[in-house]
Amino acid sequence: MKKTKAIKTMASLLLCGVFACGMAACGGGVDDNGVNRAGATEITFWGYGEEDEIAIFRDLVNTFNKAHEGEIYVDYVTKPGTSYYESVEQVLAGNRCPDVVYVGDDVCKSWAINNYIVPLDDYVKNSTVIDLSDMWESGIMRYRYDVETGLSNADSTLWALPKDIGPTVLYYNVGFFESLGVSIVSVDKEDVTAEYVAAYNTEHGTHFTVEQMQRGFWREGIDNTSSWSVPAAGEEMLFNNRIAMTWEESENLFKIFTQSYNSKSPSKYGYFTEWWFSYGWSVNGDCIKYDNAANKWTFSLGDTTKYYCKDGIFSTDASSGGTEVPTMLEAFTKFVQLSQPKTTDIDGKGTMGLAITPSPNTLNTVGKESYFTTGQVATMVDGRWTVPVYRKVKGLNFDCAPLPVAKGGVEAGHSGSVGFVIAKRSRHQDEAFKFIEYMSGPEGQAKQAESGFNIPNQKSVSQTEVFLQSDKMPKNSIIFTRAAAFERAGDWNYLSDKLWIDQWADYLNDEVRNGRNNLTDFFNVVTNRTNKVLEGYKYSNFK
Repeated sequence: MKKTKAIKTMASLLLCGVFACGMAACGGGVDDNGVNRAGATEITFWGYGEEDEIAIFRDLVNTFNKAHEGEIYVDYVTKPGTSYYESVEQVLAGNRCPDVVYVGDDVCKSWAINNYIVPLDDYVKNSTVIDLSDMWESGIMRYRYDVETGLSNADSTLWALPKDIGPTVLYYNVGFFESLGVSIVSVDKEDVTAEYVAAYNTEHGTHFTVEQMQRGFWREGIDNTSSWSVPAAGEEMLFNNRIAMTWEESENLFKIFTQSYNSKSPSKYGYFTEWWFSYGWSVNGDCIKYDNAANKWTFSLGDTTKYYCKDGIFSTDASSGGTEVPTMLEAFTKFVQLSQPKTTDIDGKGTMGLAITPSPNTLNTVGKESYFTTGQVATMVDGRWTVPVYRKVKGLNFDCAPLPVAKGGVEAGHSGSVGFVIAKRSRHQDEAFKFIEYMSGPEGQAKQAESGFNIPNQKSVSQTEVFLQSDKMPKNSIIFTRAAAFERAGDWNYLSDKLWIDQWADYLNDEVRNGRNNLTDFFNVVTNRTNKVLEGYKYSNFK
């Protein structure tokens, strides 16, 4: 009896050991794709995604397994995206964990602090596949972090290699623009010559000038600063999808496609964005700033510091020769105005809503992608990841343009990213990196780019037809690569966790943007409690 019990106990321990090492080094047989697992070190990769993405990753994993048959075998396990990070964190803290997982740019720092993941610096240094100099700097820097100092510098520890980078752009419904007589051109400012404009006018029977075509949006009946009016019959209007509209130009355009302003609009609303980043960053503002004198962070969405911008450089010196730009508070107010009813005083000081975007509550019942694909909104700020969704919609003709920018400010916006990491408790870290190296390298990235949902990590690959795909929508994909050069991670990547964001973000999105409370209420409620929580964070050079 004792011997039998001992055997059962040993068997149980062996099974646990197998799972603990990621079901590794003891596989066998031929898989469904004809790959022989015998003799290979087996590693487990947990992923998630939409159906199309999962299919692409199964193909990528299969290609890797065939290339490394008898050496490394990757077992690809898909998990629900809604609970992915909660599930992963539970196993990373225990003994039984996968070898390779995704890490969001919002949790990478906390995983490094908790010792869940492995530094990749030595692996990358010795790699003949990964060339960091050819990868987007913002994609790499969001995964660099010094646990001791809290800094993210070029020589800080690298914890992940990007799976993707997803800059945000302005998607627009081409058919809607054409239906209301908006002419669309796709020409860079320096290429808008007198000869080009003359040829365009001759071909299309229009009367545009060079100055007009060098704007993001121009219309004949209004100069973008005077009182708004519905376009007159036959009025000429011009949209250049290579040039960022000013806030004034964009509001002029968005009102044309909002039914409460223009009854002939094919869409209920002209615009939707859920992010304040492009507004605040365009004028050198942010949601927190570091007070060097007091040695602490302070909440700064209400900052009234005046900046002057010259050649992309900001100064507080009025004599610097720069253009005065809106303050952070003015930029944030502009963002909040977007979804508020025209009869709502959004700050208690007479600043009325614009009602050109749907409220968060409206979107919660439909979903923002559906709002765009069903034609209820004419333009939408979103990332590259939505391209496969839009391409599937029959009859939807869409393209993209730069995000609106403050007059005199700089182009700005955020990009999303997910990275590949190796679990600290993985027993096969070398083999795990081989797989990450493939997925994050040129071959794996080119395959992912074919579906349209991501921009390749490699800048050189992103400039080719592998990504640009000029025979498919969006035709203006170069806007994504330009945005990738300057867009950065959102506020979730600033500090070691997101507790400080929880103090104000829900109130903003639920109470203020849905019109239940105004901006004065917002700052009265959240400023002190956010500053209190910020006292617990060390300095971080997140920009």
